[in-house]
Amino acid sequence: MTYRVFAQRAEPRVDLAALMRAVQTHFRSILELDVVSESSAAGGMVHTVEVAVRLPTGHSGTRSLLARRGSALDQDDAETAERIGQAAGMAALAARCPVVIEVTAPAKDAAPVVGQDDEPALTLRLCAALAATHLGPILPPNEQTLFGVRGANERAEALLKGD
Repeated sequence: MTYRVFAQRAEPRVDLAALMRAVQTHFRSILELDVVSESSAAGGMVHTVEVAVRLPTGHSGTRSLLARRGSALDQDDAETAERIGQAAGMAALAARCPVVIEVTAPAKDAAPVVGQDDEPALTLRLCAALAATHLGPILPPNEQTLFGVRGANERAEALLKGD
């Protein structure tokens, strides 16, 4: 399952310094984050990062981030999601974002790693931090709406309360 976070960045890179600062200052009570690996490819047009994510609930796991140039398809998906989810103004915000960061959890059929899980709240908390630092909306895998930092945190909280 891949979430897309639209980013107001000139180059397709995850701003790791800003992300780590935000986690330490604004998300400290709900998210811990460590960079596991980082690389660039395609002449700097793709930036990949693997992060280890932990929640105070004990959930932990890795997430892959892939920053790339946004496409017309991304914008079309954002406009459709805005209409379906009645998320007024979010597609316009996405249109101001030339970069998209794909946030992906490990595949469910991947070999399990001890101490890691596929808790969607991990991904939502990470998306919230990315949206806060990269100034763009989040498009969930079902493409039924767009939301921002608050929406991601509310969805994560609802999932965690269901545990």
